[in-house]
Amino acid sequence: MITDRETNFVYVSDLLKVKCNSVFTQLMQWFHRLEIGFSTLMKTKDLWVVDFMPLQIKEDHFVQFTYDPDYLKPMKYQNTKTDSHEVCNLLDIAWEKSEFQFVISYLVRL
Repeated sequence: MITDRETNFVYVSDLLKVKCNSVFTQLMQWFHRLEIGFSTLMKTKDLWVVDFMPLQIKEDHFVQFTYDPDYLKPMKYQNTKTDSHEVCNLLDIAWEKSEFQFVISYLVRL
């Protein structure tokens, strides 16, 4: 598994600049200060790339989990789901599909 300390490049959604410009600008400033390489992912429909991009396990080994949350199943939300295959093809990233679904749990305070 590639740990956070071993990473040397960060991708962010191209929508981050459009929808959250101040966050995008601050991130880019930090990346420059810390000498971290970065780029934007084109053809994304979601701000949070962690939801749909494959995980890097080794230097040239990526695993793609299924990202299909219930809250995005209604037809009106289908246009917000990024096609990770399309994004990976643009980056020339080969990956293997996992049989497991990627699950994020949210803690909600009532």
